[in-house]
Amino acid sequence: MGPCIFKILEAEKYEIAGFIDNSEKLQNTFVFGMKVWKPEDAYLEIKKNDSIVLGCTLKNNECIREQLKRNGIKNNIYDWDMDIVSTNGGVKVFNPGYITEGYEDRCVSKCCCQDDFERDYFKRIQKELGWKETRYHRKIWEFVFIADVLEKNGMLREGKNGLGFAVGEEPLPSYFASKGVNILATDLAMDGETADIWAKTGQNASGDISKLYKKDILTKEVFTSKVKYMDLDMNHIPENIGQYDFCWSSCAIEHVGGLNLSKEFMKNMIKVLKPGGIAVHTTEFNIWSDDETIEDGFSVVWRKRDLEELQRWMKSNGCEMELSFVRPQKDADTYLPLPPYDDPYDERNHLNLLVGGYASTSYGLIIRRK
Repeated sequence: MGPCIFKILEAEKYEIAGFIDNSEKLQNTFVFGMKVWKPEDAYLEIKKNDSIVLGCTLKNNECIREQLKRNGIKNNIYDWDMDIVSTNGGVKVFNPGYITEGYEDRCVSKCCCQDDFERDYFKRIQKELGWKETRYHRKIWEFVFIADVLEKNGMLREGKNGLGFAVGEEPLPSYFASKGVNILATDLAMDGETADIWAKTGQNASGDISKLYKKDILTKEVFTSKVKYMDLDMNHIPENIGQYDFCWSSCAIEHVGGLNLSKEFMKNMIKVLKPGGIAVHTTEFNIWSDDETIEDGFSVVWRKRDLEELQRWMKSNGCEMELSFVRPQKDADTYLPLPPYDDPYDERNHLNLLVGGYASTSYGLIIRRK
């Protein structure tokens, strides 16, 4: 079977009605007596009450689902592939060759993993941030990773100054201020090209500093005295923005318009750090391929080789950036939930995500300016 094949089943009879394949060699032939359709022809044959079984690779799964959805078919879609193991609402992703099985407990750049959630420091910071969700979710991992790195490097104390990029409505500005840090929180202006998209999902501050205030973390008086806000486009960091003890962003650098722009931001943001300062960022990391990835558009996915390229640049420009590609193989580490993700009662673990057809996880980056 070709790499993009899937089966059409008649929902009432549960019998295979036919196949679709992107291989021209198979199209218009017969497999087990059933016709193999061209994709453009088969879409005309699929009815809304048909059940669909996708037997494609994961990188094609999402785009095929989107095509079916545009044709009015979004229910009764199932996944099957001999190369992956089906699980409840998702698939099991096996480690690529460039990730070593094990646990990385050093304060270095690393992958999101289940073991971190089970550490005492993680549970403490998660509680302090007011995160009550019990499942393993990569968003709280990102927040805790950033906070933990800054805490271990002596940055979360009175007199320190921090700069946050694309803060949205995240709790970190309030959390850092509660530790005595002076914070400049920034986000894309509401007249920015994609700002309204983020605002609708609560991921843009919309120029309203009150959205950053978390009353369960600190008092309004402390927040007002410690947190300032300004609009900022990450592709155009102002020359007069000043220098800070640290800066951070949580899964924002992949949304600046392309992979090259993402890399340029990482190079440009060094200038906001004081000598001895530290930057902590999280981003999408490709655990499916070190070759193909998403390099353009609204959301890109970094590869191992992209991180290594950035590491070399940092070294040659007076910065330290140690990378680790060690990750355990526990249930949450190997589980990839498949779309849709809009179920408010979704209890699936979310350490991995399907982004544009590529399996990805959160990766935390630590850069120190010498």
